[in-house]
Amino acid sequence: MNICVISYHSCPFSPLGLESAGGMNVYIRELSFALSNFPNVRIDIFTRIQHKDLKGIKNISDKIRIIHLKGGPECFINKRNLYYYIEEFGENLINFILTNRLKYEIIYTHYWLFGLIGKRIKNKFNFPLIHNYHTLAFMKNKLARGKYKENPNRLNAERFLFH
Repeated sequence: MNICVISYHSCPFSPLGLESAGGMNVYIRELSFALSNFPNVRIDIFTRIQHKDLKGIKNISDKIRIIHLKGGPECFINKRNLYYYIEEFGENLINFILTNRLKYEIIYTHYWLFGLIGKRIKNKFNFPLIHNYHTLAFMKNKLARGKYKENPNRLNAERFLFH
């Protein structure tokens, strides 16, 4: 089974505590290691190039590889601004799949930005998409009580992905 994991805003193997490297990174990394223990499971984790020296494909194990693709400038970008580069990243992901003649049994996404990219891949190749919500903008806005409001694009995207 080949699994496509999209971790657009940060690489799950970045050192914790650095820009956008936190709990979701640990979750994706550990889940990938656990799934790779099953026979015949191979995992490709697609992430955005965040540093000019971290490009291309990095084999984490014989069953897991990280594939860095361009999606905006090759530097850290606050996740609030990454929405504007998902089209470029998605197009590069599609081209990578086509160029390498890849077939995935599952696309797995974890955050609204990742989900939008995953939905595009699903529509293009008809691969099944599984989307996980770690937090919801609706609930964050409700609990913040006006002190902080999530991006309306996120609210709309989460609603879209849910349906």
